[in-house]
Amino acid sequence: MHLGWWAFKTWSGPQGEPTFTDDIEYLCCKAIGNDVGLSLMGVNPQSFAKNSTLQRLGGITRKYEALRHAKTFSESIKAQLRVPGDEFTLEQDAEGALKLRPMQCQKQKIAQLGQGLVKNIRLR
Repeated sequence: MHLGWWAFKTWSGPQGEPTFTDDIEYLCCKAIGNDVGLSLMGVNPQSFAKNSTLQRLGGITRKYEALRHAKTFSESIKAQLRVPGDEFTLEQDAEGALKLRPMQCQKQKIAQLGQGLVKNIRLR
C-alpha cells in the first residue's frame, strides 16, 4: 500500500491553506500504523534550502519515516495509530527515548467579519 503523493504547502496568501506540522505528524503516524510509504512532490533542492518551513516539515517526515523503516513500534501501538482521527505527536523523554503521545489539534476558521467582531467556527 501507499498513502499517495503529498505536497508541502507554504504561505501563499489568504486563499491558500499551508501545511502545518500537525498535518504532517498525522499523515506520518498513519503511515507507521499501516506500514505504508508516502511520496512527496513539488519540492526542489533550491526551494528546500531557502525555506525554513519546508526544512521543518521535511525533518518531521524524515524522523517518522526512519522510525517506520526501523520497525520501531509494536503491533499494538501501530493499531492505535491506524484509528482514523486519532492524533499523536512524537516526543523525546528525559532519557532521550522517543515516545508517541496522544494529542488533539483544534482547527478554526474565520467565517464572518463585522463590526469589529470575528466569528470562529471549530472545524473539528
